[in-house]
Amino acid sequence: MIRKPLNVIEEGLLPDFTSVRDHSNTSLLLLEDGVISQHVPNVPMHALSDDVIQRSVTTTVPLLSYQEVVRLLFDVDRVVVL
Repeated sequence: MIRKPLNVIEEGLLPDFTSVRDHSNTSLLLLEDGVISQHVPNVPMHALSDDVIQRSVTTTVPLLSYQEVVRLLFDVDRVVVL
């Protein structure tokens, strides 16, 4: 879960996705100001629709409702919030 724009997050906190071949265990959920982040190539990304609307941004990232985010959180083994 990314709550700040990716360019604001300290370098080294996110893994180097360019060197990882199997992203089946990884996806990024953009929340709050994180929804203004650019798409990370080769990594599934989603954004909370209410945060996208509130910030009046456009994105090509699939949007999720609150209910879908909760469902996603229960379907994963681990959650990291940045």
